[in-house]
Amino acid sequence: MNKVKKIFQNLLLAGVCLFSFNLFSADVSAPQVKQEQVVNVEITKQIDETLNTIKERLLLVHEEAKVNWNTNAPIENADAQKSFIEQMTAKGNRIGIDTKLGKEIFEGQVRAARLIQINDFQGWVKSDAKTFKSIPDYDKDLAPQIADANEALLNQLKTLAPHLKDEKVRNLIIERSKVIVVGDGISDKVRKAAVSPFIMSLK
Repeated sequence: MNKVKKIFQNLLLAGVCLFSFNLFSADVSAPQVKQEQVVNVEITKQIDETLNTIKERLLLVHEEAKVNWNTNAPIENADAQKSFIEQMTAKGNRIGIDTKLGKEIFEGQVRAARLIQINDFQGWVKSDAKTFKSIPDYDKDLAPQIADANEALLNQLKTLAPHLKDEKVRNLIIERSKVIVVGDGISDKVRKAAVSPFIMSLK
């Protein structure tokens, strides 16, 4: 009887060991699927282009902040910002972009730009910065660059918008934004302000 019991215990132990080995093997060999691998290559390219435009637009804000600093202009002009958002929303609507989505995307860009300017001004006040000697001409140089970025963002949004209800696409936007939307003054808070409307608007 003891011999049978011992054989049974050995078989049970062997079974437990084999089960544990299979579980461990499954964990180790489980493929780690990246979002890029589950999203169409062309859509991934569109996401990257859109995020690059957002980054380029945000980096231009430092030059705008210098202009405001030199001219003692306020960081925030509520009327101008409202007009800008309405204008871009209307343009987007004319090319088929959902009104709510277009409005929230450009509200996000305004919020992100404001955060960058606030941070710049705080740094300049702290360091007792004087007037900048070399700044771009706003009307001739800076405004056209910002306008080009806005138009590019509109056209990219038109292409990307139909895919934003796809959770995999939204997850990839979050993932890629951490790699692409980076640079001088682009903190996590700034990036979130600029990118989160793509994630939340059509959820």
